[in-house]
Amino acid sequence: MNVIFPFSWIKDHLKASVDIQTVAKLVTSIGPTVEEIKKENDDYLLNIEVTINRPDCLSILGIAREMYVALKQNGYQAKLENDYLSNWVKIPISSKKIPLDFEVDSKLTPRFTAILLKNVQVKPAPKIIQERLIKSGIRTLNNIIDITNYLMLELGQPNHAFDFDKITGPKFIVRSAKKGEKVTTLDQQVRKLDQGDNIIQDSSGRIIDLCGIMGGKLSEVDQSTKNILWLVANDYFAQIRKTCMRMGIQTEASARLTKELNPEVTYPTLLRGVELMIKHANAQVDSKIIDLYPQKQKIPTIAVSDEFIAQKIGQPIAAKTTGEILQNLGFKVKRINNLVKVKPPIWRINDVCLPEDIVEEVTRVNGYDKITNQPLTFPLPPKPKQFVKSFKAESKIRSLLTGWGFQETISYSMLSKTDLINLGFNPQKTIKISNPLTQEWAYMQSSLTANLLKNIRENQASKEIISLFEIGGVFDKKGKETRKLIIGRSDNNWEKLRGVVEQLLIALKVQNTTFAPQLHPILEKNSSTKILAAKEAVGYLGKVKVRILDKFELNSKVVMAEINLDKLIKKIIEAPPRFKLLAKHTPIIEDLSLQIPPEVNYQQVYELISSLLNIEKVEFIDHYQNRFAFRVFYQLSNRQISATEAQKIRQKLLDKLDKKLGVKLQKVEK
Repeated sequence: MNVIFPFSWIKDHLKASVDIQTVAKLVTSIGPTVEEIKKENDDYLLNIEVTINRPDCLSILGIAREMYVALKQNGYQAKLENDYLSNWVKIPISSKKIPLDFEVDSKLTPRFTAILLKNVQVKPAPKIIQERLIKSGIRTLNNIIDITNYLMLELGQPNHAFDFDKITGPKFIVRSAKKGEKVTTLDQQVRKLDQGDNIIQDSSGRIIDLCGIMGGKLSEVDQSTKNILWLVANDYFAQIRKTCMRMGIQTEASARLTKELNPEVTYPTLLRGVELMIKHANAQVDSKIIDLYPQKQKIPTIAVSDEFIAQKIGQPIAAKTTGEILQNLGFKVKRINNLVKVKPPIWRINDVCLPEDIVEEVTRVNGYDKITNQPLTFPLPPKPKQFVKSFKAESKIRSLLTGWGFQETISYSMLSKTDLINLGFNPQKTIKISNPLTQEWAYMQSSLTANLLKNIRENQASKEIISLFEIGGVFDKKGKETRKLIIGRSDNNWEKLRGVVEQLLIALKVQNTTFAPQLHPILEKNSSTKILAAKEAVGYLGKVKVRILDKFELNSKVVMAEINLDKLIKKIIEAPPRFKLLAKHTPIIEDLSLQIPPEVNYQQVYELISSLLNIEKVEFIDHYQNRFAFRVFYQLSNRQISATEAQKIRQKLLDKLDKKLGVKLQKVEK
């Protein structure tokens, strides 16, 4: 996720006399990546990429802390100020109780904090707050709403202000929504809820908030607002993410909450928010702080030895350096001889919990470039035999097919419902994704065919014949994945594709491969062929039905073959290569045109011809209707074959074809 922060705001927390380019370069080397620096008047706007495991850096204070650490590590004078998460703000507290009974589902909201503020003045926010929000890409409304956004960007924790007088008491209920319920959000959209969505309801039964995503219209702060219920809550990240994906909505608040913020950050954020409300809205604290936190987060103590760090990095790091880095990052460090006991700060509890995490923190700040190259000191773990076999086979397939003029495609493993219906597949027999990013990717693919046809369609304007292949996973109803290979061409010559498959299987050393007619729901009847290896079906090939081509808006014929690689690879014979001496004598070559009965397939004819003694090789040439042309090579191993001998072998061949298969020689009309 990227954030845009003005450097002038970061300098509220970071005190250092260092130019912006140096700061950006150093902080990028240890973590958050400054992708762009844009000068705006007397300020700089930093476009910063933050990795998903560092939600603390989606804040001004988080970025300032990383910059502080980077500068200190590289010998610059720097100071971190106004760290409101380490040094909590002190606020006046009333002894009064909020006149609401709070019922909070802790599974949806692990920590819930709230306070009542009275006599607030709704007015424009101070100029500096407005400018900083606008520079960060957030529009301004009034001082109350602007403070909520300002606080979220400053500390990274979303928060919300309710108009207290619009809440019907005495109940304030945080619960799971029921399917079919509705809420009107601040953008005036009526949103239909599903079972599990996190919402807030008052005593009248009205839904007044869509937790962690967007406030409700019914409790909106406006110019007449006098009293505010200030709420800072830690909402369950997985449910927020699920709701956002289903609704197709993403807000600044939900973008942070879905990264799993720590509940320990909630309370100090509330204190800082109250301070801002007192300062900029003349608010008066009118209650105790409500803090519902039934399952308090435990801060782990992680023990790491100097030897462990050195082993993982490959070289030792000075104990003093390790301690300084961790302390600068906000960790509590206690050293006992060569052992370091570390407690992560409240904003890092979720992603620092193992000794390896400590090693990573030390290493990234110390500098990956300082790690010297060293030879491997331990053996690599053995790879499963089947994995090695599969890897070699797939590599060879890629090499061969690209060498034969095919281009490899890589597609998503998801399809739309329309894709499945267009192929004639039943969507109910396919895995449906419960929370798809889009309806175009709502089902897991059970065949590679749809993506092949779509790829040909997208490229059909660029060239006459498109030759593609793809290796990918398909999924059955139970979720089991199978590796498959699909090969396709935008032409009508399925026999040529069969030849490609045949040569591919020979090159892979798949033994006892044959082809036999078998109907397939997506292939034309006269070409539909199953591929067998050791009598087991491993795939199929043929012409794609015209009906399917029309559905996918293709303007040419398509031939394709889909092969189950998991089955095929088991049929590969791994044996040392066997060499055969080249024949010393030349063969007599003859082309035969044969009439084959409808019930006889090509493979039967091919195998019978190949089985005869002194026939060295057989090649398929062409066919038209039931006429097939073969090229036959007659050859003797010990001497040159004569024309008379070749004629005798030929006659024996024709007799056997006629007797066993009813195949006859096509007579040439004069």
